[in-house]
Amino acid sequence: VLDQPGVANMFLFRPLDCVVVKGRQKATKVFEALNFVGSATEDQKMISELTTEAMEAYLKRDFEHCAQLLQRTKALKGGVDVAGDLVAARCVQYQEHPPPEGWDGSEVLTQKSF
Repeated sequence: VLDQPGVANMFLFRPLDCVVVKGRQKATKVFEALNFVGSATEDQKMISELTTEAMEAYLKRDFEHCAQLLQRTKALKGGVDVAGDLVAARCVQYQEHPPPEGWDGSEVLTQKSF
């Protein structure tokens, strides 16, 4: 959807995850539309920025920094961020048991729904 003309410029998004859906081989980036760009609040803009930075840290294997940024995002979202909590929990796991060499940041889903 984001690659369709005008969509990326019309909405404010935040990255949520990169997943390989059951039965597929290629990873798919998952985003949340927060608002229309022209109607976005300052908090929504900050949520987008923090989550983008968090996902960049995640891909660089800086799991501690990623989790910290996701906590700040959660506070801006009123203390509720289910998607961020999933990635933050993964960060804790990866700090204890790092992902293998060649890890591309994608989560392989073993079922078609959460």
